[in-house]
Amino acid sequence: MALGLMVAGCGGGLKDKIVGTWKADVDSLQMPGLTPEMKKMPQIREGFDKMHIEFKSDGTYAATDPTGTTETGKWQLKEKTLTVTPDKPQKGTEPTLTVNDDGTKIHATGPGPSGGNLELDFVKSK
Repeated sequence: MALGLMVAGCGGGLKDKIVGTWKADVDSLQMPGLTPEMKKMPQIREGFDKMHIEFKSDGTYAATDPTGTTETGKWQLKEKTLTVTPDKPQKGTEPTLTVNDDGTKIHATGPGPSGGNLELDFVKSK
């Protein structure tokens, strides 16, 4: 799993809101051929329940995909963009992430496993 992520936001207050662990919201998952009934399937839910991203205050992150594979890298906020650079980048697999105005949701868009785009929201873990 390679992530080259861009999160659009605003200023220093947003940086503080980004720091922490974000979990995937499987109900927001959209990709070609995925029906609402499929989202309810235990194997889909269990896989995406494992998916999360932790943004650390030291500028590093760790992202875990549905298979349990973890990727690490660095992130930085510049103007309204958070750039995330994986330690081991893989060209062509980089999603784009945008944070909403109040910093409570990150929307991910990127290449899906069987072509087309995958879209998924992340929410802050409690």
